[in-house]
Amino acid sequence: MFAEFADSINTLLANPPRLLQLDMILRILLQLFLFSASAFFSGSETALFSLTRFDLQKLSRSKHAAADTLQKLLDQPRRLIVSILCGNELVNIAAAANMTAILVELAGVETGALLATALMIPLILLFGEVTPKTLAVSNPAWVSTRIVARPLNSWIRLIRPLANVVRLVADKVTTLLIGPERTRENILYIEELRSLIEEGVQSGEITPTERTLVHSLLSAGATEVREIMTPRPQVQFLDGEMEPSDLRAAFIKLRHTRVPVFVGGSDNIVGFLCVEDFLEEPAQKSDSVNKEGGYLLAGLPLLHPPIAVPPTKEVDEMLDFFEEHSASAALVVNEFGSVDGIVTLDDVTKFLFNGVYSEPVINVEEIREVAGGYEIEASTPLSEIRDVTGMDIPEKLMTTIAGTALRNFGVVPKVGDRIEIEGFSLEILEMDNLRISRVRLLRRPSESVESEGEGKIGHE
Repeated sequence: MFAEFADSINTLLANPPRLLQLDMILRILLQLFLFSASAFFSGSETALFSLTRFDLQKLSRSKHAAADTLQKLLDQPRRLIVSILCGNELVNIAAAANMTAILVELAGVETGALLATALMIPLILLFGEVTPKTLAVSNPAWVSTRIVARPLNSWIRLIRPLANVVRLVADKVTTLLIGPERTRENILYIEELRSLIEEGVQSGEITPTERTLVHSLLSAGATEVREIMTPRPQVQFLDGEMEPSDLRAAFIKLRHTRVPVFVGGSDNIVGFLCVEDFLEEPAQKSDSVNKEGGYLLAGLPLLHPPIAVPPTKEVDEMLDFFEEHSASAALVVNEFGSVDGIVTLDDVTKFLFNGVYSEPVINVEEIREVAGGYEIEASTPLSEIRDVTGMDIPEKLMTTIAGTALRNFGVVPKVGDRIEIEGFSLEILEMDNLRISRVRLLRRPSESVESEGEGKIGHE
């Protein structure tokens, strides 16, 4: 019995199974290495491009050894992606070829080729794509610093000649499609920045007040001056051809810090009369003259020269604009040269700092709560109505409730006219000639919304 077992062992050692032969063992070890390399490149791509600026800043502040390496890699995203893809494709092709060679050796040419195809697809997906990418996206900072940074940096140096050739061809194509390469510093989207701010708040590095200010600044870049200006019907003008004493008295009566002055027509604004420049001296009658860009009225201070902006100018540009022109107010002039309204430094700062305090300031004259809804000054911005009442009126074209009413009525309405607007009932309470001055806004019950339909107009 023992002799037979010994003979079997000797026979096995003399003619070992194909899988246990040295060349086959080396091929199997090579296959495991290629799968690991495929997982490395796939995970590297996901981990690096999942890093946020906040992650990089944390690594830099902690003086992590891999921080500079990661920053240099991400500074050239095209070079990085080409190098990773070159490595990934090379190891995947090599893995497929090696697996085919192993199976052909064991099962023959036809069967081995079929088995290689059937096995490599799920194996590459599982070990070369899904698993490493899932692990990388779950903790990109850890994977990037502990696993990716140094090996990938060495690989990029090694593969540079091949990567340069591939990149040269790819750059020609991508430049035609999306333009020249931009560095990572130049690519920062608003939503990405908002996410960074939220991460900063959660980590305690940014206060809620700072978050509110940043969100206001971001909104300012997407908000036009026409949305925060004082519209023309609400602007108080003074006639520069009035007697100086009457003009002075009218200015004092208005109790505004600055008032536009016109001559010959309200679109011919010659300047602003400002309270800080108002001299308490007796008025003397004489002719009006222009002097050094300012309009001089007898017995009154030199008017501040008018400056104008288009209604489409963005709010975030206005602070620099006012500083550049040493002004605190500007006319909003449309394409036809008519004055649409006035925007002031106060309007801009109010927009930027709105929401910093926990409780909004409610102007009871503009918005007054009544049974089932609100009575609202028609010039009130929709954003303010939403902030105060929580009623989100769907509107993309207009900025005030008056504009929304006009657009939905289609004609100039009369007092008492009502219209249903997507879940809301809007009634005209007051008119000032052709201008809507006050409305009542009620939220309709859901059942009446379904039965009445949208855009229904009525009159009491």
